[in-house]
Amino acid sequence: MKHLEAGARHLPAHHITIRVPWHDSGWSGSVCSHPLANTSCLILPRIGQGKSDEKEAGCAGRRLDEIEKADLPPCTGERVSFMAPFELRRTMTHPYAEIFPETHGHFEETPFVQPPYSAACVPFRWMLRGNVEGDPKTGDPGLAESMQLGWVPEREPDIHTSYGKDVETAWVQERSNQLVLLDTFFSGLRPEESLCFFYAKRTPLSEQSRRVIVGVGRVLSVGQPTEYKFKGKNPPLRCVLWERNVGHSIRPGFTDGFLFPYQEIMERASRGEISNPEEFVAFAPDEHFESYSYGSELLTHDGAVASLVACAATLHKLKGVVEGPWDAALAWVDAQLNRIWQARGAFPGLGSALAAFGYEWGFRHGSLLAWELDLERERRGGGNPWDLVDAVMQDPARLQSPVADLLKPGLRKGWQGLTRERRALLDLLSRCAISETQALRMYDKTSRQQAGINVTDAELIGNPYRLFECDRHCAEPITFGAVDRGLFPDEAVRREFPIPEASCVEDPADPRRVRAVVADLLEEAAGQGHTVLPQGWVIRRARERALQPPCPLGENVLGASAASLPPVVVDAVTADGESGYQIDRLANSREVIRREVLRRKQGKPHEAVHDWRTLVDQGINQPLPESPTELETELRARTEKAAAMEQ
Repeated sequence: MKHLEAGARHLPAHHITIRVPWHDSGWSGSVCSHPLANTSCLILPRIGQGKSDEKEAGCAGRRLDEIEKADLPPCTGERVSFMAPFELRRTMTHPYAEIFPETHGHFEETPFVQPPYSAACVPFRWMLRGNVEGDPKTGDPGLAESMQLGWVPEREPDIHTSYGKDVETAWVQERSNQLVLLDTFFSGLRPEESLCFFYAKRTPLSEQSRRVIVGVGRVLSVGQPTEYKFKGKNPPLRCVLWERNVGHSIRPGFTDGFLFPYQEIMERASRGEISNPEEFVAFAPDEHFESYSYGSELLTHDGAVASLVACAATLHKLKGVVEGPWDAALAWVDAQLNRIWQARGAFPGLGSALAAFGYEWGFRHGSLLAWELDLERERRGGGNPWDLVDAVMQDPARLQSPVADLLKPGLRKGWQGLTRERRALLDLLSRCAISETQALRMYDKTSRQQAGINVTDAELIGNPYRLFECDRHCAEPITFGAVDRGLFPDEAVRREFPIPEASCVEDPADPRRVRAVVADLLEEAAGQGHTVLPQGWVIRRARERALQPPCPLGENVLGASAASLPPVVVDAVTADGESGYQIDRLANSREVIRREVLRRKQGKPHEAVHDWRTLVDQGINQPLPESPTELETELRARTEKAAAMEQ
């Protein structure tokens, strides 16, 4: 592993998501062919604020390396050229050099070279001081505390304006602190092994606010840091560029990664050959929305699996509709899935499970301990991580890491005293890629009760999908996908680390899974405004879901599972009289509303005599408009208000 800045940390293998703006001709290092027609890219603030229609129209279609520096479009700094086959040279200026000349005025223009087929990645979340230092009010320990990084807040400069006012910036400023965070972030990427998922926040193919995957490849290289040039010999502040080049494997021909043919789909849709372009969009999995944010972010193996499954579903739809090497792309995805399932292993939630167990002992470093164990497993070539947990709880020195000092005697004694059922629940939680907060809510009985989750350990162990079903009402709920991938990992993983019999789900059409799938579909539909889904819609939506293995939902499967659907899924009838289903919380809401309306109908109306219209006029206290049209509308509105008040 390469050398890191003192205080940084080596992370286990991750993948990376890289945000790019929409481009009408393929991100190959040119200005859009029709830049004035591209409004999707304006969702990115740096583009929306810096876009010059006149300049871009004059440079339409030209290569970026042939354009004068002053005429480069703002999308150049947003990785729009990640498919450019040529080197791109840029000049970087510290954004505070002119704003705060006293502390940043010594920084000079700094050359930055972007190699062919690479993206200058910026992990914005990691550079926000609030995320680094945490929030005592919410109990968030922040990146520095949870990962035990060598963050030194005293290094950060006191920033003053030219007129003497102190300024607090939200961003990490000092070189050593920046390198601690940036080195740690990029240490999670393994050239030749990690994947890079390129995505857009907005495209013209869909009105949804979901992230759109535009391409996937392997990480081939990770660049070194670049320090800002400065005047003088010993400046009071030194800084590095946040950008680091990540080289990728996607090439024309798509032999090692691919791009989706979104531009061609748009062209065919404009000719009326495709009626619904959104059908061919690969949406990033919603459960990993945070990882598809902040410019560039790390993605877990579980997130990579979910993303590749979504990509495979879209590739299947493209076959026979748009020409391309989609069979080869599908074979590539399959190979990556096999490899990443092995890297993900059976226990992606190990750190969260350990954090949940350690909560009452004040142990807040479950994920950090799991990362150390993961690195140890990498060195050993595999093995069951729970065996390592037992070993280090018995003798922390075996860990050969400063984290060993965090394993206090009380914590280790508590581990030795765990009952078989509590260990089984930890095992189950560790098989799901869930957060520390989610694991605590399910493991700690007090937290479970406070969250209004009335379920026993035995019920969770006997039906793991209850983790999803019971958690749906929480602010950060456990997703169906996280549980489903925990129960249906890759077959090789399943054989090596078999799921205990009490929790095992063998059949893809097991009634426990069927109910959870239907519940997830109904919750999704409720977010779209549907209170009831006809049975046919449920079947169709289930078959469109990117699940591995697929859930073979049909009338017979639903009929066989009918007795198991309540109380989570309730039979219902649509307005058209078609049989369908309703999620429990909406069915309960319907009954509460019905009961309240009937009760009010039986009540006696209040008796009061007032000039309601005059009261409305007095309350509004505004003259009537002079325009006849506006006057008519306003009079009607005031009459309706008066009638409502009287009632």
